[in-house]
Amino acid sequence: MKTVYTCIILLQIITMLVQMSQTVGVLEETTVSITNQLGKGTNLQVHCKSKQDDLGIHQLPFQSSYQFTFVPRIWGDTLFFCGFVWNNTLHWYDIYVQDRDAEVCGVACFWDVYEEHACVRLPPTYKPYVPRCLGYPDSVKNRLPSGLNKNFATKNETV
Repeated sequence: MKTVYTCIILLQIITMLVQMSQTVGVLEETTVSITNQLGKGTNLQVHCKSKQDDLGIHQLPFQSSYQFTFVPRIWGDTLFFCGFVWNNTLHWYDIYVQDRDAEVCGVACFWDVYEEHACVRLPPTYKPYVPRCLGYPDSVKNRLPSGLNKNFATKNETV
């Protein structure tokens, strides 16, 4: 009898968690889009990863975009980071941090990459409507030797 009671309680908890996660959108697909705004003639090399996924290297001409889609983790700890290379310089950026971005972006985060910072395009209805631009951490700017930018994304996996 105790085992049956335990199973019923466990099923109720699981059902409640699934309903809560669907209500707050935790299990909905989320899309991240990255657009090169570095200027005419400057290509952007993008390499995004999470702890579980390596999304490969993508070349973006000026004003071109790359996007990827994923389902955030129910635990709220989804993280995708990207390496950006242009003019032979590597910049690392946490492009999607679930506890930072889920409420603001909803199911779509649109990022513009500029030379000094990346900016998320917030929906016009977001209050207060202030563009959110975040600079690249100085500690992760690295000058790349010539020819090494083809396989640059080797970020320490301790994230």
